[in-house]
Amino acid sequence: MDSREIGPARIERNQVVNWQKRCEALSHKIVMRNPWCERCGLNKSGVSDHHGIFKTDQRYIANPFLWYDPTIRFCLCDTHHLYDSAAPHVDQEAFERVMIERYPDKIKRLREILNAPVPDGIDPRIIDWEQVYANIEEFGRPSGDEIFEGFA
Repeated sequence: MDSREIGPARIERNQVVNWQKRCEALSHKIVMRNPWCERCGLNKSGVSDHHGIFKTDQRYIANPFLWYDPTIRFCLCDTHHLYDSAAPHVDQEAFERVMIERYPDKIKRLREILNAPVPDGIDPRIIDWEQVYANIEEFGRPSGDEIFEGFA
């Protein structure tokens, strides 16, 4: 968007960004509710929220709902997030093999998403972000159909 944009279009874009930030913060809060590493089980300083799919993956780009879905995110210490031989940032497949025993439903859902064809892109401007937030709050994840009427 043009940084010189003014008027209603800029206000609307700012409202979308504000709701997206609120959705991200709520998803992060849900994942970090129990701040221990889901891999080693230790409560450590430096645990972080790992999105199950990398943000450069076409699935995130095409389907922004995935970015805000806490059911495919993990709370991990820095070692198991970034450096271990089975850390997701080192070897995603090894990470899944290690985690499948502890979190079979989460890994199964993650694999289903990764193995599905990349959908056509969803324009974030047609998403009702306030409804996404409400669904995360009530159901623990977005439903994926929070599209403004007339755009579905």
